[in-house]
Amino acid sequence: MTYSKYSNHNPEGTELQFSDSVQQANLISRLAIIMMMVTIAYFALYLLYSFNAPWQIFGLLTFTSVTSYFLVKIRRLNLAKLFGLTCYHIIIYLIAASETHLTNVNLYFVTGGIGALALYDYNERVKSFGFIIFSFSLYVLARFSSFTLLPVREFTSEEVNIISLFNLTVFSYVTAYLVILLLKGNYLKKEELKRHNAELVKINNELDRFIYSSSHDLRAPLSSLLGLIQLTELERDESLKK
Repeated sequence: MTYSKYSNHNPEGTELQFSDSVQQANLISRLAIIMMMVTIAYFALYLLYSFNAPWQIFGLLTFTSVTSYFLVKIRRLNLAKLFGLTCYHIIIYLIAASETHLTNVNLYFVTGGIGALALYDYNERVKSFGFIIFSFSLYVLARFSSFTLLPVREFTSEEVNIISLFNLTVFSYVTAYLVILLLKGNYLKKEELKRHNAELVKINNELDRFIYSSSHDLRAPLSSLLGLIQLTELERDESLKK
């Protein structure tokens, strides 16, 4: 049987690894598309209200989403996860460090941490926790340091209210989406485990029936063989008596 490049061609667990890889590829692709959609929505918002737009950020977001999507298409899942998460956190830091925290842009650091948990399995928990620490460190640096690589952008109170509401809406949607994916992933794994346990029970029952049937079929020939052996011994004993 021929498997996709996602699998490692090991006989044991190949089907499960293939399924997990496909799910991860779909997840990364969806997140890349969501990032692109959010970028377009931000671009439209800044054009609509003539805000002081961070044009460099729009370019970085577009580049990150397109590149991550492309890496998935060429089956480089690990690189896509590493590249996407790293660039995402750096971009959020650049935005957060160049504008007031009242715009709620810092909420996206939480989204990045949850995204790391969704993209990496339990056996890769070191990577997911590493990105959570990375996200928290960037949040502290952006929130409590005046250092910034981009020019500081000032907003009026009305602009702050509009941007903060937009960020809160996007944060709520994307975070809820990631949490649902985490819950769905756990549910599917439990169902998969139940299915395999049911298959093992079925196999054990079939083995029990096979053993019972085999023992029943062999009982008659063995009894006949034992009878012949006993007759042979009786004949030998009688010959010795003579």
